[in-house]
Amino acid sequence: MSDLTYQLPENPQLSDTRELILKGEAYLSENSTGVFRIDCSKVVLVTSMTLGSIVRLHNVFSKKGRELLLCNTSDSMIDSLKSSSLIHVLKLEHNSSGPELDIDSAIVKISLGIDFEIEKDIGIFSFSGSMLTPSDTELFYNMAKKIIDDGFRMLLDMNELVYIGSMGLGALMRLHKAQKEANKGEIRICSPGIILKDMLDKQSLGAVLSIYDTREEAIKDWL
Repeated sequence: MSDLTYQLPENPQLSDTRELILKGEAYLSENSTGVFRIDCSKVVLVTSMTLGSIVRLHNVFSKKGRELLLCNTSDSMIDSLKSSSLIHVLKLEHNSSGPELDIDSAIVKISLGIDFEIEKDIGIFSFSGSMLTPSDTELFYNMAKKIIDDGFRMLLDMNELVYIGSMGLGALMRLHKAQKEANKGEIRICSPGIILKDMLDKQSLGAVLSIYDTREEAIKDWL
């Protein structure tokens, strides 16, 4: 079956991210073989919503043993992938006619899982596994910082996060400081497990971060 290439526009909007997810999932269900490519040559402005939608598709394709590639990546796209640390998660196709990409994704081990979904107009990032290493911590912090910089309202679901180390707790404090300084956007955290909730309480982080027991409680006044 033939491959399919989806062209991202210059400034992807929420409707474009929804369409990207639908196109990718439809291609996966209708074709048992082939590669789905996302052409990023026109992209100038990349938001956390766009990055989240690509992460979601990356996960869906990976679970099926299929390949999703970012191709013809613009400088803006590369910069966004680097600043969010997703350069170490997503797969980029090198254009043989272009310059070699200066990335070290092959040697960086990420144990923190990340997924994304959109509920109405609210973006929800879900984290799983453990946040122990500097690479895990930077992925979490940089992705969340991107949300703040974009000025979005976003929910971080910690339901499947098993453990968070001292660096991860430090990242949460950095995130709180960044949000106060930016004075835009809003990040809420929901569904921390018993161990994580206990750690947050011991560090008095529950008093400064917007933490909710459930996803429904966290977003009810946003919808």
